[in-house]
Amino acid sequence: MAQPVKGEYFFAGSRGLISGGHLGYLSEGVFVFRKIVRAAEGLFVIFDELYAEGRHRYTQYFHFNNEGEVVTRSGRAVFYHGKTARAKLDILTPGAELALTEAPLSRTYNELEYGKCLTSECNKENFAGLVTVVSTAPAASSDDAVSELIPVSLTRTGEILPDEKAQAVKIKNERGAYTVVCLHGEVISEVGLIEANGKKGYGKVIVFPPDNPDGIVLAW
Repeated sequence: MAQPVKGEYFFAGSRGLISGGHLGYLSEGVFVFRKIVRAAEGLFVIFDELYAEGRHRYTQYFHFNNEGEVVTRSGRAVFYHGKTARAKLDILTPGAELALTEAPLSRTYNELEYGKCLTSECNKENFAGLVTVVSTAPAASSDDAVSELIPVSLTRTGEILPDEKAQAVKIKNERGAYTVVCLHGEVISEVGLIEANGKKGYGKVIVFPPDNPDGIVLAW
């Protein structure tokens, strides 16, 4: 069993952050860490941080309930339609190759079965930041979020940060526009601000929802 690494967590109303990693791939020269941001009810951003040296090929697995229907559209968008709920996955990782397959999983301890699975594969050099946006809604809803990666910069100098330092996502749905910023390294000083999509703030994980344009810091 891989040694777990505890991460930060924080909750502020309908927004929140959970994070953690493990040492399971340390023998392959990779440290795996995941941050999940709840930007709003039914709206989540997954930042997978893979710290490594050299070139590696990564595969992500997203499993679905067998009772629903899984449909791919628009290249990187995958839709799930269930009996009472629906979900959309936007795979924003540049260069990712997507495929729908049947894959083994265990929903019940020590019981193996097969089910629908989305795989996302990519080749990355050194650090890799894999980004996925998951939006959920009642089955009858038509509110499908639209999301895209956007650059992150330092307000003081205007320098655009590389992916190994920071990533950000812009999301739009019927409730408005959201900006989510995640820092992967120490890049801001005690007097520095970061900026994305015209939003400025100070912190390692920040959500800028439509009802709070000044931002909500989930990790300092």
